[in-house]
Amino acid sequence: MILVHRYRTLIGYHRRKDWELKIASRLSSTFIHRMDGILSRKMANVLWGSKQSYKLGPAAIREVKAIIHSLRTEEWKIFIPQMIPRDHHFESFGDASFIGGGAYSTSLDYWFRVVWSKQIVAGTKLKPSDASYIHINVLECLVSFLQAVALVVTMESSALSDPIHDLFPHGIPAFPVLRCRTDNTATVSWINDTRTTSTLAQALVALYGQLLKRSTLVCHTVHIPGDDNVLADWLSRPDSLSHERLFLQTSQKYPWMNALRNFQPSAELISVLRSALLCSSSPVPPNLPESLGQFVPTASISSAFCVVEIGRRWIYFWSPSHMTPVHTFLLLLQSTWRWAIPSRVSPSKQRPLATTFEIQLPFLKTSVVEIPATLIALTMSWRFPSALF
Repeated sequence: MILVHRYRTLIGYHRRKDWELKIASRLSSTFIHRMDGILSRKMANVLWGSKQSYKLGPAAIREVKAIIHSLRTEEWKIFIPQMIPRDHHFESFGDASFIGGGAYSTSLDYWFRVVWSKQIVAGTKLKPSDASYIHINVLECLVSFLQAVALVVTMESSALSDPIHDLFPHGIPAFPVLRCRTDNTATVSWINDTRTTSTLAQALVALYGQLLKRSTLVCHTVHIPGDDNVLADWLSRPDSLSHERLFLQTSQKYPWMNALRNFQPSAELISVLRSALLCSSSPVPPNLPESLGQFVPTASISSAFCVVEIGRRWIYFWSPSHMTPVHTFLLLLQSTWRWAIPSRVSPSKQRPLATTFEIQLPFLKTSVVEIPATLIALTMSWRFPSALF
């Protein structure tokens, strides 16, 4: 490794001194293009001929094992549409701060906001030498990763939203191209190259590689000046931990976003991403979960709604303006489960847009509850709060 470092230092020094151009001007044109190959072979001979041993850290060992496993067990292939430059089908904008992250896409008909937990915020304030240190570049990369996840969830969905269907009436292209805009240059490099030398981001980039193998999407990250990334910057700087209050702020400040869907990462994905941030040097590689997330209509959330809390889970459903959340919830219970009576329904806390109830339903054994569309305009959906990371 010392020899490689010296070689790179020498090459950089020569380039800064314009020695490379001076040497090239004295060589024949048929010999110049062979120089890199000749030097690479000589360096390879030096490295492979050396008997010096090197100590690898847990992160490096994890990456080497993952590469060896992939070479031995997986089929390596790439399709032509993934190789040639093409115009993008969708475009998204994202940003991250030390408080949270957010992104939106009018072409993909969604937006999202995540709020960092106290543990992650504390990690950003540590010294870079600390094992639990979290760099802002990693948070920016995570937001870009979630934008790619949102496209994969759309591709795997059985039905498309009306705006996407209007753009592609015959379905999403087989190899959709996403142009992801960010004001972070490190993220541009990591996402476009699908690799990084930063040990802090290796786990996250590995998850992104698994996402690319799972789907046929092509993601091109493009830099955008921070002054032009206004909405994404605002989404990444929440001033509250209350997701109801944040929805209300979004609805009031940008009313047109009510027409977009809200993307909600799955609990499994959030758990994996949290581990990638807090345990970046773990010897166990992260694995992308099967469930990635879901889309929920923003208008149904930012209007009057009721939040039903079951353990650590929240159910959102739309409440008609002439009815209180209490009456709406009781109506749903009576109409859907006429034989079921909840063992306990008690108000626990008042919130700006809703009343939270703590409920125990002994008959509820599944994680998804469907309500007939004749009763309300929205199917009940499980949701974890936005402050998940």
